[in-house]
Amino acid sequence: MNLHSELMLFTRKTLIAVGIAAAAWLILAGAIKTFDVLLVVFAGILLGLFMRGAGTTLSRYTHLPMIISMIVVWLIMIAAIILIPWLFGPTLASDFNSLFAQIPKSIERLCQWTGDWGWAQQTLNQVTQSGARLTSTVVRNAMGVFSTLLGGLSSFLLMLALGLYFSVSPRVSTSQA
Repeated sequence: MNLHSELMLFTRKTLIAVGIAAAAWLILAGAIKTFDVLLVVFAGILLGLFMRGAGTTLSRYTHLPMIISMIVVWLIMIAAIILIPWLFGPTLASDFNSLFAQIPKSIERLCQWTGDWGWAQQTLNQVTQSGARLTSTVVRNAMGVFSTLLGGLSSFLLMLALGLYFSVSPRVSTSQA
């Protein structure tokens, strides 16, 4: 074999290996995305089953028609989704604000308390510098957090929509050819 044919063979084998690696990567990425979608669909099915069971139980004990029971159950669920953050959100935010306000004061008091210990003072200075770097990292990654929150919110809304559909229409229709 001459040098040209050996180079062509090597190039061909390299391109095949790169193609196989790219295909494996695409299959793996697709499987991960498929798993995420299947997880949301499964959560929607479970929510639908739960809500259907709650509606059936309410209908059995109150003798309301099933559709009215389902409306009541879903209104209670939506009210809980809205009211829980509305009731506890401000308190939680206030507690976090007071916690973040207390951290610098506590570090300052700790620095004063350990004033004579050189090693403790040096350690506290390193912790304070690490905190400043951490803050800048958090600010840089804020867009990633918002993206994740929007993705989670859209998955949650999709799960609710699927749960509503599966609770109201639990029968699976099969077409017969």
